[in-house]
Amino acid sequence: MKRLLALLFLLLIVISSHAQSIIGVVDYLKVEDPEAFLALEKEWMKIHAERLKRKEILGWSVHEVMFKTTESPYNYIIITWYQSFSKLDDRIADEVFEKVFPAKGASYGEELRKRQDALTKRITSGVFHRQLATSKNLNHSGKYYVIDEINVEPGHNEKFLEMQREIFLPVYKKAIRQKLQKSWALWAKWTGNMRDYQYVSSGGFNNLDYAKKVDNPAFFRRVHPDLDIESLQKMMESISTKVNSEIWKLELMVMD
Repeated sequence: MKRLLALLFLLLIVISSHAQSIIGVVDYLKVEDPEAFLALEKEWMKIHAERLKRKEILGWSVHEVMFKTTESPYNYIIITWYQSFSKLDDRIADEVFEKVFPAKGASYGEELRKRQDALTKRITSGVFHRQLATSKNLNHSGKYYVIDEINVEPGHNEKFLEMQREIFLPVYKKAIRQKLQKSWALWAKWTGNMRDYQYVSSGGFNNLDYAKKVDNPAFFRRVHPDLDIESLQKMMESISTKVNSEIWKLELMVMD
């Protein structure tokens, strides 16, 4: 419990130090019928497009988690982005459903929710706050996302963020300039299982083969020719551990 409270306190410090606030609410879902699920989410997509117009959200997307087995706890992800924590408690107003589906009215929202509950099992949810990114605005235009869940040893959050910002962020920016990568961001986890991991990195690609080119010592040396990559890797491994890696495929998206 003391460790959990300490981690939350450190995250509060980190969050308060960032002026630009982008919050991602991530739902991890078990879906048995992907075709029916995606057909339903296309209905929700219209709702979220209207919410985006009203500036209630910054974006919304649905991802398939690739290479999951039938025994895996979740195989789809829904993300909704907000501009502040205060927005998280906002419910979708009936007038939004009436605007998007005038022939069906506000009650259609409840029907959509019931259909979604029937098609999905929510395994868990998490709230994430963006710490670093390759662009100020959300830039999730890649087709595939390499997701790494990262555990940072207590007392090393500042060092971990410093290394990500000063050493690795320039590498991803160069990869984007060379059109090998579409986006990269580092997110701090706000709720959920804080013991296993506290950060998530997300790298967006249109071609997964390019992910291997970017995650390569030769590419790193082109950005930092004077740095010892082996020593840096050992230092990073001494303060942090990748506890899980996944590949997410973008299926649906609403974004400016």
